Amino acid sequence: MGLKAVIFDFDGTLTKAGAINFSKIRKLTGCPADRYLLDYLEMLPEEKKRKAEEILDCHEYSAACQSREEDYAHELISFLNRLKIPVFILSWNSRKAIIRALENFRLTKAEHFLEIISRDDPFPVKPDPQAILHIAEKLNIDCSEILIVGDYIHDIEAGRNAGCKTAYKKTGRENDHRIQSDFLINKLDELLPVIFDLTKNR
Repeated sequence: MGLKAVIFDFDGTLTKAGAINFSKIRKLTGCPADRYLLDYLEMLPEEKKRKAEEILDCHEYSAACQSREEDYAHELISFLNRLKIPVFILSWNSRKAIIRALENFRLTKAEHFLEIISRDDPFPVKPDPQAILHIAEKLNIDCSEILIVGDYIHDIEAGRNAGCKTAYKKTGRENDHRIQSDFLINKLDELLPVIFDLTKNR
């Protein structure tokens, strides 16, 4: 079956972690620490939801302006581009914030990705696999031929729910050891031999 597409999370995966202060956003929006932020926003009354989304958008865009490209991101994406393997971003960030963050990247740009899917698109957020299924259908490939790369449990769960291969980029958080993924990496360049092996059977 081999490898026919790679889908990356964005914040903390292709960018260096820590640009956005989620604790501050949670405090300002009233989101409990044990709730997934986007799920919490969906439960709010319309006016409170609108104000909370404005807070999120503001802090997210501010963080995007300070965002920095993760080490080896360009090398990895260039390698995939040379192999003619389609590359995607699947993020719960707004499209505006993703595009702004990419402007800070030294060489990697939006055009290196076949599609950027953000929370502005009509798909449920991860771990729901619908956006991944959309990509598989678009490329006319099986989900088992897709590799999902992310630094959060919902990235990996979305991939597993779709039947994809998954690679978890460790964060140093206490729950790292509980993530059930096909591959565990500390840095993006560790995916190069993984991709090389997976493409042997393309």
